[in-house]
Amino acid sequence: ILDGGRLKWEKEGRPLTREVPSYAPSTYPVPASRQDDAHRAFREQVRRLVREREPRWVIVQCEAITDVDVTAAGMLQQLDVELNGTDVHMAFVEMRSRLQDLTQSYGLFETLDRDHFYPTIDAALAAFASFTDEGEPRHDLA
Repeated sequence: ILDGGRLKWEKEGRPLTREVPSYAPSTYPVPASRQDDAHRAFREQVRRLVREREPRWVIVQCEAITDVDVTAAGMLQQLDVELNGTDVHMAFVEMRSRLQDLTQSYGLFETLDRDHFYPTIDAALAAFASFTDEGEPRHDLA
């Protein structure tokens, strides 16, 4: 990160490098007192539910999500690719615009369908109802 841009740094004779820093991996332990598993869906839970119930869509309610880091983005991309391979689509409801921007910056729109972001759960369910079991748009709805 350069304060003032590269030209300013060069004029001031500040050092520049092409070295890429490396950082030791770290972990962020979750306090034992945190009891929020009932409010979370972990990847293995989603996989199990998809295997057991064979849905066409997985709808993710995002209202309480405040951030997506690179690890979560990678996991989400892997899960979406896996679900797409079984003709299951992911949809996102009430995702904050900041999170949508992060989703785009992480390159997730290469796998996530931009049309599957909805302002409300009702909008997502209406969209789901507008598709046939084969994933094609329904033409018999008024």
